[in-house]
Amino acid sequence: MICPDATWYQYETEADHDEIIEEHLLDGRIVERLKIPDHKPGNRDEH
Repeated sequence: MICPDATWYQYETEADHDEIIEEHLLDGRIVERLKIPDHKPGNRDEH
């Protein structure tokens, strides 16, 4: 898991990791396909 600028990402491959670094950290664009939707730190779904 990576969390730049309070945007949480989950990645599976090194290419995903590199995309987050290049797009978000270097260019300031959120990588929507890797973003964890509506993640709020501390919240867990309990069923």
